[in-house]
Amino acid sequence: MDQYVDWWNFMGEKPTTTPFETDAAINYYVSNGVVPSKLVLGLPLYGRSFEATDGLGTPFGGVGPGTWDAGAYDFKVLPFSGATEVYDNLTGSSYSYDRITRQLISYDTLPVVDQKAAWIKQRGLRGAMWWEMSADQANEDSLIRNMHDVLSLEIDNSLNQLIYNNSAYDNLRAGMPEPTDTGPA
Repeated sequence: MDQYVDWWNFMGEKPTTTPFETDAAINYYVSNGVVPSKLVLGLPLYGRSFEATDGLGTPFGGVGPGTWDAGAYDFKVLPFSGATEVYDNLTGSSYSYDRITRQLISYDTLPVVDQKAAWIKQRGLRGAMWWEMSADQANEDSLIRNMHDVLSLEIDNSLNQLIYNNSAYDNLRAGMPEPTDTGPA
């Protein structure tokens, strides 16, 4: 299959659907013929929350309401006021914990992205991707900008080359032209 695709998006950030360790999975792909420079590592722009917990390795009583899904908060709203952010260099992970609310949220931070970028370079992978970008912070704490800067990659800003000549929709067949009439009918 590798000979037929330009790149592979490896999205292993959901432990319920990908219950394996990322390095082992990348090794598996490469040992089965996938060229490392075609692998793009998917990263999350959200945190997973755990409520009514005394911290890492302790039971929890549920998940928070989340930004868009129960237990999932956009990175741009983290850490919450009152929470202490913790980075673990050994595991390449980070989280915030609020002793008052007893809420722990696990998410990537700038140091984690730095570690992941170094790993991407060391493994010779193509780069990184995110499912959607609106959850990132729009400042110097942007995970996407940080990854871009660390990897020193060029961003392709060219328009797509998709052509839908057989589409049932006039606007798609016409190549999505800008509207010419913006006034009332």
